[in-house]
Amino acid sequence: MNELALGLESSMKPFLWVLQPPTDVGSCALNDFLPQGFRARAERRGRIVMGWTDQLAVLSHAAIGAFLTHRGWNSLLEGIFSGVPFICWPITVDQSFNTKFIEEEAKCGLRIWKGANKDEIGRVITNVFDEEDEAGKVVRRNTIKWKKLAEGAVCEGGSSAKNFDSLVDDILSLQHLKDKPIVLGQGSPT
Repeated sequence: MNELALGLESSMKPFLWVLQPPTDVGSCALNDFLPQGFRARAERRGRIVMGWTDQLAVLSHAAIGAFLTHRGWNSLLEGIFSGVPFICWPITVDQSFNTKFIEEEAKCGLRIWKGANKDEIGRVITNVFDEEDEAGKVVRRNTIKWKKLAEGAVCEGGSSAKNFDSLVDDILSLQHLKDKPIVLGQGSPT
């Protein structure tokens, strides 16, 4: 967590950090697990929120320029629908697969590698915003493309809307079975 804090600081970018306190330390104050003096140094351009927040509402706000996340599936979907470039820092297995998709296939995010130091973290954050950085340009361009694809999928006639309608139709078609008994164990398994 110290390297992330120092990386945010070195990027010189404004930030909102929604933070869950470490679960292995019981109750503690925010300053107990951030670098000494970090909050004071960063208070003019950063805010830290402790506990839960409405992630989709935050990501949908026009002031959000990037989303640094471990890259769980729900975060992936919310980030794409919000049109926010990703800074991916995977920790567990599924997050690594999701990050691979975001970075290599969709090309709408950059990765922070496990064990990264504050300089590497600050560089990745800066690259997402840098108008001259080629990787950042690609990420920002593809983020817009994927947002439009997602919007198209959920609008009337879109692929997700059609699939949802099909699911509802399938469920409704089972209504005629609701009053029939379920019989278990009939016949031989051979």
